[in-house]
Amino acid sequence: GWHGGGSSNNTHVGVEMCESKHIRYLLPEESGYAPGKFVVLDAAKAKADCKRAYDAAVELFASICKEYGLNPLTDIVSHYEGGRKGIASGHGDPEHYWRGLGMSYTMDGFRAAVKAAMAPPAPQRHPFEDVKDGKFYDDAVQWGWLHGIIEGKDATHYCPNDPITRGEAITLLKRFYDEFGGG
Repeated sequence: GWHGGGSSNNTHVGVEMCESKHIRYLLPEESGYAPGKFVVLDAAKAKADCKRAYDAAVELFASICKEYGLNPLTDIVSHYEGGRKGIASGHGDPEHYWRGLGMSYTMDGFRAAVKAAMAPPAPQRHPFEDVKDGKFYDDAVQWGWLHGIIEGKDATHYCPNDPITRGEAITLLKRFYDEFGGG
């Protein structure tokens, strides 16, 4: 959830990320203390945690933006950005975390990744050299391949004129049932 600490709660989707257990924030009585300053206890694990959280956040924000018709380029702000705009508290999240770990992430990059994740994937074309465009079975082979119902005899051949065995027939039926029949 978003808790920007200001009017941004009513107008924007805010970025808040879980931080790794492999960092520790400095306490006010410790040398080098500054708000938001932390020490990294295990860099490799902390960076891996950050990447997982970032990737999950991109997926989540893409879903939220799609569902509510939001523009990720204008409707997503961080605590830091919201604070600069006067619509949220001025925490450094999540930019201070990314910088502190030496990650190359930025909010502009995050917003662009969310926008890209919202785009439908480019349709793939089956890899079968022996299924030519325009043949009566071309669309059916494409559909079956995209849905995992059919496979080729090898990586590039479907062999559309080969007879089907009883074993292959029941395998196709089972795959169809599993995909569409509730199996």
